[in-house]
Amino acid sequence: MSRSRIRGSVDALVSTLSDVARDEPLDLSCVCQPTLLLWGEKDRWPDLGMARSLQEQLPNAQLRVIGKARHMVMEERAAESNEAILTFLLGERVDAVAGTTSAAE
Repeated sequence: MSRSRIRGSVDALVSTLSDVARDEPLDLSCVCQPTLLLWGEKDRWPDLGMARSLQEQLPNAQLRVIGKARHMVMEERAAESNEAILTFLLGERVDAVAGTTSAAE
């Protein structure tokens, strides 16, 4: 099985990761805008632990985990992703896993 790769993509990734390693840590507690974290249940990097950590650090974050999805959650589970995004934009709470919503407080 052969894999196609865009020329230079590996070098670009290595360069990006190297740059990120030198960045100053961010204080996410300063982000006060409502934030939707849309995560694939089977995403291995960054994993669900990272999503939960971000949710704890961002004061107005909502985490929506989409079942049976990996890293490309919006492509793999488009309908569920769109529903979560629209619900969030309407100002309603997005349930963490089950997908039920309730009016925002």
